[in-house]
Amino acid sequence: MNTLSIRLQYRPLRLGWCILKDDLEAFRQAVRYSFTMWGGRFNPILPVDDPDLAGALVKLFRVDALVPLSKGTAVDAFLAAHSHLPWPLMGDDLFVDTMDGKKVPAVVDISHPIIWIFEASFKNNPAPEPALDMYAWEPTDLLADVFLCSFGAFPSAEDTGVNYAALAQTSLFGANKIIQNGGDVHIRQVGRETIATLNRAEMKRHYVVQNHWDWPGFYVGEADNIGDLVNYWNLRAADIQLVFF
Repeated sequence: MNTLSIRLQYRPLRLGWCILKDDLEAFRQAVRYSFTMWGGRFNPILPVDDPDLAGALVKLFRVDALVPLSKGTAVDAFLAAHSHLPWPLMGDDLFVDTMDGKKVPAVVDISHPIIWIFEASFKNNPAPEPALDMYAWEPTDLLADVFLCSFGAFPSAEDTGVNYAALAQTSLFGANKIIQNGGDVHIRQVGRETIATLNRAEMKRHYVVQNHWDWPGFYVGEADNIGDLVNYWNLRAADIQLVFF
């Protein structure tokens, strides 16, 4: 009798954040939401004002579903043009209300890698060392959005129903790193996670994906230019190691 062998490979849901090119608040929301999701590092941000560019990014990143964070006719038209990417969840929200009045994530979130790291490195360790550096900066800092992309931050617990900052800090002995406005920026310590790396922890690139550019580099841009910020985010979402200069 003939037999058939099937091997399945899983990856997290890849979302495409649909924003207008001048909507900085939607950009920040997309970045913060991405840091709550396991695999969120690889969610591209789509400036739908340029439908050709946004459509090319959908194909390049093999987006599974689109999430509108801006409002307007350009967003509606882009969603209509990509009706083959229907929203896969029951409701429209990423964090859904439960019967007891709480909110829970609708997609796989970073609590999973946090638990894995805790059990592997801390659960039976009598003298654990901090595994997570949690960076903070002033909202008025001219580099605040660059720091958000580079070091990461979470949405409010009221928005998500989960206090991700407290969960990460408690489970991984998070150490606070304050970036003073106008001061020196800390160099990331090798071997330590940040909020910006936690959402890709324990993930490996599939062998069929060929990325022939593995060299780290700089993205030269303007910190107050949302176009540069979107490009910087998307290049890092393509698994390219970059520092914003």
